[in-house]
Amino acid sequence: PGHRALLIGAGAEMGPLETLLSWGADVMAIDLPRSRAWRHKKGLATRSAGTLTFPVDAAGDSGADVVHQPGQVLEWLRRVRGEQPLAVGMHAYADSGVHVRVTAAVDLLMGALTDDDPQTALAWLATPTDAFVVPPEVVAESRRRWAARGVGLRGVQAPVRALGRGRLFAPAYAGVGEGGPGIADVIVPQQGPNYTIAKRLQRWRGVAAEGSGQTVSFNVAPATWTRSVTKNPVLGAAYGGAHRFGVEVFAPETVRPLMAALLVRDLVRESPQRAHPEELFSEAAAHGGLWRVGYEPKTALGVAAVAGLPGSLRRRLRG
Repeated sequence: PGHRALLIGAGAEMGPLETLLSWGADVMAIDLPRSRAWRHKKGLATRSAGTLTFPVDAAGDSGADVVHQPGQVLEWLRRVRGEQPLAVGMHAYADSGVHVRVTAAVDLLMGALTDDDPQTALAWLATPTDAFVVPPEVVAESRRRWAARGVGLRGVQAPVRALGRGRLFAPAYAGVGEGGPGIADVIVPQQGPNYTIAKRLQRWRGVAAEGSGQTVSFNVAPATWTRSVTKNPVLGAAYGGAHRFGVEVFAPETVRPLMAALLVRDLVRESPQRAHPEELFSEAAAHGGLWRVGYEPKTALGVAAVAGLPGSLRRRLRG
């Protein structure tokens, strides 16, 4: 209670709408005008301790499109935001190049709202399937796991690595010096370049905003069984086999309150002092084990997908 948040892409499966409403926050919501989805959002509000405010067009339809109606959205926000400091959360997702367009539109909105009030806080969720600078203790744990492989497992993997010319079961952080930070490259090519570009734009804005003294929340969420994952057969199969490599994949119902709690923490605490800007993402990353796997993730992804394929097929058949 006493905090106001603007959620863009409020109906996102990983978004904090339900949790923030249940905790008594005043939520302003922007999402596409889809009647069924808005009925769900309104239902959440009626059962919660918080309040929900959203735009309604001349035809009585709830919602708005930030890509095609940026001026109208900004005008509405300026009219209803009030004097209370605002936290703006970007949770919108779209397939292909539309994701880049949505990200650019939200970036413009964030810039305009920040110009109106420099105390505006900005928030995003970082995907675990990206590249990050990780601290030395993560690198050390990954190397410990690599060294702790049993003799039998090493014997099986050695010829496979030789046949794959080192492209399978490669050790993680191989080029990192002793005691230094590393790069966890978990970018999944199957998600496409638009997804990576959109996330890079978001991360650039987050680093730039925090560097200028703005409050920023940008936490890595763990691998999660969302609709966007399960509809991608390769990624869904890889998630299904991830547990064989020590990676936990979570249900959305578990991740949403966790990430909402981290968001609230970021909004109410004092501004952290960072040794490096990339600590914005690594400090409280809930990577589910991805960063500490003994293998370079890309060199084990195919094997995880093969291991998880039977379960993925069963899920698709049930769906």
